[in-house]
Amino acid sequence: MSMDKRHLIPLLTTEEFRQFPDQTTEILNRLITEVNDRRNEIAELTNAIIVLQNQVKKISPSPTPPTPQGDFQQVLNFYPEDMGNTPGWCLQNVMDGFHISVWASGIDGAYQDMLWNKNNGTLHEEIYPPADIAVPIYIRTQGPYHHVVAWDHGVVYDDKVRRDNWVDYFGAQNIWGWGEYCDGIRVVQRTN
Repeated sequence: MSMDKRHLIPLLTTEEFRQFPDQTTEILNRLITEVNDRRNEIAELTNAIIVLQNQVKKISPSPTPPTPQGDFQQVLNFYPEDMGNTPGWCLQNVMDGFHISVWASGIDGAYQDMLWNKNNGTLHEEIYPPADIAVPIYIRTQGPYHHVVAWDHGVVYDDKVRRDNWVDYFGAQNIWGWGEYCDGIRVVQRTN
């Protein structure tokens, strides 16, 4: 944010401060007022941005949730109460929910796990998995490891937090899809 030239207050030397204490106090009070005015402007702009973001979310239609398809059967059950919630360890947190205790594949993070599924033909590039299974869902983020959450029969758990509006929360454009494997361990099996 650039400041308008008329708002600039000239700096005084130490000697000028000593000679003009009343003017110094006045200048200091003007600076404090200017800073508070700027803070109020920034707060108003921030609130306007939040309101606009919420309006855009309401306008953008969410993808239609799935219905049970019966094309997959669960191999490993997911237990939301056992899911981890350690920050930065989303893949391990999801593994804990599936009771996968060993880093079987040497996969290091959500992005590599997504790539592993993609390279093995077990990544489904859809936002919603079938409603009758539990699987990992991979999400693009700003970090190098990206993110993975757990889909459990229509409910999404993000590091043990239930996310009812998860598509809006992460953004549909950031969802890579869902995998049949988690850390190289099969969690669902195609039935046909």
